[in-house]
Amino acid sequence: MTPRPRPPARARAVSILGSMVNLDPLDAILAKVDRWVSDRDGATHRIVVTGFHGLHEASRDRALQRILGSADLWVPDGIAPVWIARLRGHRGVMRIPGADLMEAVFKQGMAPGYRHAFYGDTDEVLEALRTRIETTWPGNVVVAAISPPFRELAPTELDAHIDTLNDARPDFLWVGLGMPKQDVWIYDHMHRLRVPVAAGVGAAFAFIAGAVERAPPWIGSVGLEWAYRLIKEPRKCWRRCFVDGPRFTAAICREQFGGRRAPRSRRNPRRSEAIGTPRALLLAVNCFPPTSPEAIVNAKLVRALQRRGWHVDVVARDNRATSAYPPSDRSAWNTVERATTFAPCISRGVEPRGARWPTRAAFALRRIASNLTWALSAYRIGLARARRASPDLLLSRSVPASAHLAAAFIAPRTRAPWVANWNDPEPWHMAPPPYGRGPRASLGRLWRLMLTLICRRVTWATFPSERLRRYMCGYLPGGLASRSSVIPHVGSDTTRSAAGPDPAVFSILHAGTLDAVRSPDVFLRGVGIFLARRPARGRTSICFMGQGGELVEEAAGRYGLRDVVHARGSLTYAASVAAMQEATILLMIEAPVEDGIFLPSKLLDYAGVERPILAVSPREGAVADALREYGGGVAADNQQAESVADALCELFDAWRAGDLTGRFVSAELSYAYRASAIVDAYTSLAAQLKVKLGGASDRVCSSRGSR
Repeated sequence: MTPRPRPPARARAVSILGSMVNLDPLDAILAKVDRWVSDRDGATHRIVVTGFHGLHEASRDRALQRILGSADLWVPDGIAPVWIARLRGHRGVMRIPGADLMEAVFKQGMAPGYRHAFYGDTDEVLEALRTRIETTWPGNVVVAAISPPFRELAPTELDAHIDTLNDARPDFLWVGLGMPKQDVWIYDHMHRLRVPVAAGVGAAFAFIAGAVERAPPWIGSVGLEWAYRLIKEPRKCWRRCFVDGPRFTAAICREQFGGRRAPRSRRNPRRSEAIGTPRALLLAVNCFPPTSPEAIVNAKLVRALQRRGWHVDVVARDNRATSAYPPSDRSAWNTVERATTFAPCISRGVEPRGARWPTRAAFALRRIASNLTWALSAYRIGLARARRASPDLLLSRSVPASAHLAAAFIAPRTRAPWVANWNDPEPWHMAPPPYGRGPRASLGRLWRLMLTLICRRVTWATFPSERLRRYMCGYLPGGLASRSSVIPHVGSDTTRSAAGPDPAVFSILHAGTLDAVRSPDVFLRGVGIFLARRPARGRTSICFMGQGGELVEEAAGRYGLRDVVHARGSLTYAASVAAMQEATILLMIEAPVEDGIFLPSKLLDYAGVERPILAVSPREGAVADALREYGGGVAADNQQAESVADALCELFDAWRAGDLTGRFVSAELSYAYRASAIVDAYTSLAAQLKVKLGGASDRVCSSRGSR
């Protein structure tokens, strides 16, 4: 009889003064960080290494508690959390000082060759640390070591430091700025850091380098290292021992014996309900799995909010059976999956291509029934979630508007302000030609009734571009223009590929769907003109990735470009981003609308990859506006093949001269749509709507900490 597999061990943790401290042994932590380094999923996993000092400071400052509590691991560096955990029934708990954690990682990294970067302390200590690592743990590579000045950094200095760290491509970033400054620094800049693991380790640099004498092991084992450090550094440690220590002890006694103790353990310390953690209830028909453009946009927003310490509950529809996109890598979206509850509804089915009008009408009615039944289910689930844990914000995302409809009935029953987002015009027949009939078309009685209800009850509305905001506010009822603003989609947070594009090939990649409206015809006519002007035929390769390959192949044959143009099927989101990194130019094709109100999420993905962009778009539109303001590429008129050819010649000439990146890659474009900027926009909007989100990290940035 085959034995049943054992379930995976749960991460152990203990709640101390509202903060969750991880109790896993050192070998489990080493296995976890090795997996983070191997996966390189684009996220920066934070490790907090502190003892009673961090617990005490966090209990007194809600903003700091939110920052520390949102880390992936809180390792007990000190005997106090260990004793408290043992008092509360946890056995086998051991302290893991920052120096011990670093040395264990160095030992583990000898075979795979871990790459390390260090930020903090003095140049002398960093040089001694580098020498010690190279002699004691060969195989590890020190790729960067920065000693910042003992003052506030200028923005240009900070940017230069982060660029140096990112260019070194480390596996681990060790920060030694003192507690809490080091952890606040990592939290504030993790959206810009391209490193799998970042940890604040305090004085561990000096300990390992031998610049500061460390207590003998037996003193640490009996919990008296604090006394040893007090003797060695009385001016630095007296207040912590004689003022903060008694206060911390008193707070622990009140928590332990006063009946207010938190649950003994949680399965996931990262999602701990720390005091001040902002909460959001998000309703979106498309979110998880991220198998459509709308779902990817919403899933990236949820993940960005989570990484900045928000607790997000998601109510969505399970679209796996009807999606035309391949399934995404679940490991990259596991936090979104855990936050998502699927609301049941009538299945929409998949409408066959070329169906006649009775079949199309039947599927249209089926879609309406599916959306309405989903809205009813989402209302019931969302209201139950809101009553169980009051959210700070109620968010709804379209398309379709079913999420707004459900939120319209949840909002009056909760105190949370409601922020509704429209990514596209709704109803769709109000979109500009050739998609729809334009903003002067009739809404229809049912649509007007539903939109009036939504617009009267919504607290605030957001749109990804100013052009879309003006367009929709022109026909939506309820005077929404004065209660709306622009918050773009979340950009890509990918790590740049080390390989990059082939320098011998002028490769162009289009990622996305093409159809009769969004046609490649004008672009391919422009390619023919470009190849007649420049000797580039044997050096140019154009790939269309996604749906609509038959249109590409037919047009390529029509214009004699079969040797240059290739089509391939759809890929997962992660695979698409990897393919973008290997292209010289990233191509975007929009429909020939008079006013380009759309801000495609693909533009933001392209910006995150930091490759030059060729946008075949309306002359006046959101995409052209973004490229004019931030740079990053060339916009060509999507109704003139000559304009496309001119843009291709300009890009090709720069590529041939070796100046393509310098002229057409813009860090400003990716910076404008970075995840932290979008989360900050929601945080500012929440403050504007008078929502208390537990403070911001600015309150603790002035806490310098000892170095």
